[in-house]
Amino acid sequence: MRKKSKLFKIKLLLFISIFLLVIGAWILVGITAKIDFNEIFTEYLILLICFMIVAIVVILIFTRIIRNFYKSNILELQITNEKLNNEITLRQNLETEILEGERKQALEVLKESEEKFRRIFETSRDLLFLTSIEGKILDVSQSASYLLGYTVDELKTMNIQQLYLDAGEREKLVQKMLEQGFVENIEIKGRKKDGTILNTLVTVTFIKDKFGKPVGLQGSIKDITERKQAEEELIVAKEKAEESDKLKSAFLANMSHEIRTPMNAILGFSELLTQSSQSDEKKIRFSQLIKERSLDLLRVIEDILDISKIEIGQMTLRESHTDIESLLIELFTYYRLRQENLRPDAKFNLLLNIDHSIKNFSILIDGQRLKQILMNFIDNAFKFTLDGSIELGCQLKGNDILFSVSDTGIGIPHEKQHIIFDRFRQADDSFASRRFGGTGLGLSIARGLSDLMQGKIWLTSEESVGTTFYFSLPYMQSENTNPEMTVNELQQNLCWNNKTFLIVEDDEGSAEFLSEILLITQASILNAYTGKEAINIFKANPMIDLVLLDIRLPDESGLNIAQAMKKIRPHVPIIAQTAYASN
Repeated sequence: MRKKSKLFKIKLLLFISIFLLVIGAWILVGITAKIDFNEIFTEYLILLICFMIVAIVVILIFTRIIRNFYKSNILELQITNEKLNNEITLRQNLETEILEGERKQALEVLKESEEKFRRIFETSRDLLFLTSIEGKILDVSQSASYLLGYTVDELKTMNIQQLYLDAGEREKLVQKMLEQGFVENIEIKGRKKDGTILNTLVTVTFIKDKFGKPVGLQGSIKDITERKQAEEELIVAKEKAEESDKLKSAFLANMSHEIRTPMNAILGFSELLTQSSQSDEKKIRFSQLIKERSLDLLRVIEDILDISKIEIGQMTLRESHTDIESLLIELFTYYRLRQENLRPDAKFNLLLNIDHSIKNFSILIDGQRLKQILMNFIDNAFKFTLDGSIELGCQLKGNDILFSVSDTGIGIPHEKQHIIFDRFRQADDSFASRRFGGTGLGLSIARGLSDLMQGKIWLTSEESVGTTFYFSLPYMQSENTNPEMTVNELQQNLCWNNKTFLIVEDDEGSAEFLSEILLITQASILNAYTGKEAINIFKANPMIDLVLLDIRLPDESGLNIAQAMKKIRPHVPIIAQTAYASN
């Protein structure tokens, strides 16, 4: 209806416009031509009416054309508008579908990311945490249960400051975060629920709102307790290695001194013995000193060999029936006779205290190694005692036999007592200030032998009062069915004037020494200096009763020579001898 009303108005306005235009044109023409309208009105009235009719028809036709054109345009516009609307709707639907798909995909990615983060959060071996600025724990990973001993629920009721060993550490950490914005791998000591100290590496960053204001803290705590212990052990091992290196250097310097001192005396007095101007009395004295210094040198060498065998596990025991009382009396007599030579400046009494239960007491043990342990104790007491007394004692304690050596010497400082059985160690360790000499191996050897015998060794000591060394040994009493011969009995059986011995030794000095020792037997002595010579002599002399054979000869192995001799005469005993005792 609105469209039709509008069209009518257009037609009416067009008609009036044309009419007025025609009337106006007519009047204008009349005025211009000075025409009398009354005269020509009638004449032109019919013409005017016709013109008006034609004008109306033209107007109607024109209006119709305009109307049809207008309708056609409106229809096209409606169709175009509908198409545009459909296309817009289709595009909007398509965009909506795309946006919905992207939103779903984004949600899936976000969900997967959240799940991944939650898995990491829950399964991480490191403790992950979220706290407020004030330190209240908001969330924490499951690893807290085995790392700290608390449950997650317990931790959510706590302030993280309660986990610090030193509460001030958190204030320092927050201050550093305010300065740098974060902290990374800061070492902090914590405390577990059971009170155990925990070494940790802490990394923390701020949680900020959209305005950049810190609203919380997030971070991780890594347990490095085992690593710190390993580092500390490594440091201790390094210090021990450095200390061991220093001790070895000091030991080598001291060993050089301990070897050179008796060696110089041996060489010096040996040189003096060759001088014809020396009196017999001096020669006897020099010979005695050479013997004593040789024994000192032998002790040093034996200590080195013994500690080496103990270290590599090649020390062996040779057990036999040993009378304890006789062994102790032998030791006491030995040191009693040598007391003036060992410590001429000392004024102490040497005492022997044997419990009555030890009388006629025999056990199965390596007597030489037991004697070596006790001699190390006694030598130590002689070295550090100037006056008072030194007492060698023995008694039964339950199933153990207890040996002891007590002295009234200078004593051992408490802080040095735990190292006194370590190799190369003495209470006075420095080479420059070491006043009492010795290799520092004696007590270490004693402990090694004690362990080998399944015994126990320890000491008690007080500075300026004295020291007591103890050695306890589980025992099984035995009867000695094969008592040792006395010296007199042995000497009575040494008359072998009808025997022949072959000494196979490439070193002339050693060969001469063995020959001199065997003179007491009155046996005939044959000497060979090479393996070939030994075989020839052995073949040529069927009366040989015994062979003393050096294992290492210049031309042939002593073992091969022994095998060859056994093939010739299997019944002849062969005694092997060598300087390579440790082999």
